[in-house]
Amino acid sequence: MLNNCIGIINITTKSDSFSTLTEARPAFMLPFAGRYRIIDFPLSNLIKHHVARVAVYTGPKVGSVMDHIQTGKPWGLDRRRNGIHIYTPHFKNLDVTNEIKEYYLTLDFYNKSNEDNIIFMTHNKVSQVDLSKAYTAFVESDVDVMFMYTDVENSEYLNESEHIVLDDQNNFVNIGLNVGKNDRINLFNGSFFMKKSAFINTIIDASVVGVEKTLIEAILNRRQSLKISTFKSESYIEDIKNLKNYYAASMNLLESKNFQQLFYEGGQVYTKTKDEPPTFYCPQSKVENSLIANGCVIEGEVINSIIFRGVKVEAGAVIKDSIVMQKTYVKKGALIEKSVLDKAVVIDEDVVIIGTKSDPYIVGKHKTIRKDRR
Repeated sequence: MLNNCIGIINITTKSDSFSTLTEARPAFMLPFAGRYRIIDFPLSNLIKHHVARVAVYTGPKVGSVMDHIQTGKPWGLDRRRNGIHIYTPHFKNLDVTNEIKEYYLTLDFYNKSNEDNIIFMTHNKVSQVDLSKAYTAFVESDVDVMFMYTDVENSEYLNESEHIVLDDQNNFVNIGLNVGKNDRINLFNGSFFMKKSAFINTIIDASVVGVEKTLIEAILNRRQSLKISTFKSESYIEDIKNLKNYYAASMNLLESKNFQQLFYEGGQVYTKTKDEPPTFYCPQSKVENSLIANGCVIEGEVINSIIFRGVKVEAGAVIKDSIVMQKTYVKKGALIEKSVLDKAVVIDEDVVIIGTKSDPYIVGKHKTIRKDRR
């Protein structure tokens, strides 16, 4: 187990590839799989592997992060010692993100901690990596940094994703950008181990130089002096870097094999709890191959869709291949297809909304869509 590790989730990057879904929330706070947020997955994975001290760097959109994580109770991180540590941006211009500076200004936290190593978890991958095997390999190899990757089949959804470049002896060479040339790629899953001493020295040196803005960039620029290795993970993974990938990753969960791998083989995923009654299905309702959370009222049709808590679908309404977030109200006669409806949306009677797989139609939070003004 990883009781000699600090866990870090850093979300200082911008979230500008998700249309209106990230106007008021960072991408890692996007609702996922009917009742979770994306950040629930790295947090749950850390706790499952007994990481007792976790630092979360919120990035510029702080409100939704604080509301969801709060004291860290759902993940068992509400403790007198260790627990959750939330760091908000230090700069007046919250749109300016500099990971190196954020780490430098919080170095006191790391200097005072007793742990010898750090496990970094990404904010834009949904996975349940077996960190125990990876950590054993990290300790036994006595390297400074160990990047984790997953061998996956290439697809259009992985264009411009980061991948691990290895030489003929499987030694680490670099982290590159996937341009679609190969049938399979070593997808960088965003997680890596690093010795705390190497982390502190890298941050101080990068701060003095003043060129790099991210830790990965600083590590790669020092790969001649740092000992770097890799670890191949077999875990299910989704790379959620834009709206197209978010929609595809959500729809992929409707395949039982993928759902099984993520939620059963990977272990329990914890989230902020909300008490809701069971969902009510009217006799005339029709539901096929969908994930539907508690607290809903389903009178119409829901097909190949993901429905969050407290959604009402009136008789005669049809929802296909869509994501409908909590407290949304779809009235009779409406047709929703290949769309993403944010929280507390109202779709009026007989409204028709149809998007595509590559460009799902988005309705922003608290919007009302009427037939005469879409």
